[in-house]
Amino acid sequence: MPFTCNHGAELCSADWVAFNINDDIEPKGDEKAYLIKSIFKNDFYLVLVTDLRRIWFEELRGMEIIARAKEIETGLDITDELQLPNLLTLLSELLKVQREDSTYDVELVNNKATMPFFSHASFNYQHANNICHKTENMEINALDEQSVLYQHFILPMMHITLEYREQVNLLKTMIKDKENDVTEMLELLNKAKLSDCDRSKRFQLHIN
Repeated sequence: MPFTCNHGAELCSADWVAFNINDDIEPKGDEKAYLIKSIFKNDFYLVLVTDLRRIWFEELRGMEIIARAKEIETGLDITDELQLPNLLTLLSELLKVQREDSTYDVELVNNKATMPFFSHASFNYQHANNICHKTENMEINALDEQSVLYQHFILPMMHITLEYREQVNLLKTMIKDKENDVTEMLELLNKAKLSDCDRSKRFQLHIN
């Protein structure tokens, strides 16, 4: 299944969360930084994972999520679709922020990144994400990994940079205006001081 413009629109409102994940993808497996975007609704989830070189995603709905949970023995009592909201809530909590009571691992098998999450509650879940490769026969509304990274990371960072630059320029202008105000005030005080000195000298001459 390709990553489409609809997927991109769903994730636009979601924030990136940084995770340190045990990485077996590279020859020297170690803990590495990953960014994860996710959205969870009543009956589906969409997860986007990247190390800024590759990007993976997974979307599952309804009974597909229940089937995955049963397949990998999550440790939860998953008997029917009525358990789906509880499972989605637990999954979303694991992806809001890196939890100290959970471990995060990733390994790459046939261009799919399998990401298990384990918690102390004996809970285990795997996101088997598809990589967003560019192909010659891509659907019209499909996005490759470069397009996804541009839309969800590079373009927002450019906007943030421009906003920061505008704020810095505004701050510089405010500081310059304050400096001009201070300079003007000092000049007025200096003129007032000189005027007082002149009046004092004239007063002394008059007395003499």
